[in-house]
Amino acid sequence: MKKKARRLKIGIPALLAAALLVFFLVRSGRTEVIEYNLNPLTQGPIEDTIAASGTLAPTDTVEIGSQVSGKIVKLHADYNIDEADIGTVQAGQDVRFTVDAVENRTFTSKVQQVRYAAVNTSNVVTYTTIILADNAELLLRPGMTATVTVVTAQAENAFRVLNTALKYHPPTASAETAAEAAKLRGASRRAGAIYVMDDGGQLRVIPVLTGIVSKSTTEISGDQLAAGMKVVTGLKGATTSTANTDNMPMFDGPPPGGGGPPPPGR
Repeated sequence: MKKKARRLKIGIPALLAAALLVFFLVRSGRTEVIEYNLNPLTQGPIEDTIAASGTLAPTDTVEIGSQVSGKIVKLHADYNIDEADIGTVQAGQDVRFTVDAVENRTFTSKVQQVRYAAVNTSNVVTYTTIILADNAELLLRPGMTATVTVVTAQAENAFRVLNTALKYHPPTASAETAAEAAKLRGASRRAGAIYVMDDGGQLRVIPVLTGIVSKSTTEISGDQLAAGMKVVTGLKGATTSTANTDNMPMFDGPPPGGGGPPPPGR
């Protein structure tokens, strides 16, 4: 019995050591695969907008001491546009606005006038812009504050990608591919490049021209673009194990810089 107990005592540590050895051998053979966020390339509407706020007022002016009588079916709102944005605002552009007093309702209008006189408030230069609001439903009242959105550029059926796609360099891209993307992105103000992943899991660089830029997406165009392309926008952050990485190109060292340039007028 003593010999059997001694064998058990010796055998348990040996089994643990063997298990640990197997664990480390398996772990040493594990290869982490970088996975990417892939967004299908789509077509649809895109617009560039400028936000501002203004005050509603009746379109007719009256002398001091008199009263406004009857129904106010049209009002105008004057609002101030920052000097950095005023170059893209012009008469005839579409406008959307809301007021706190009317919930879940967006009113539409157009830019009527862009004044040339500058307004300097605490060294901040703005320019007054006028819109005309239809008030046939009598929901709007003089003095209300309107939150205004001016649509300065729009397209109905454009290829769109996330803004990050025009700046991102995948760490697994080859040095040659990364250099090609950096060169394309620096060729001109509108020039850019995106990475796409083909059906075989390989990264390719696609040259593009940038257009309208919204808060999260950018319009792109190019001869090589096709709906459904898997556009690389960043790292997914998950790792998995694989026994074969021969087809995965590696890029040692930091990725080169670069980014998508803004469209003309921005």
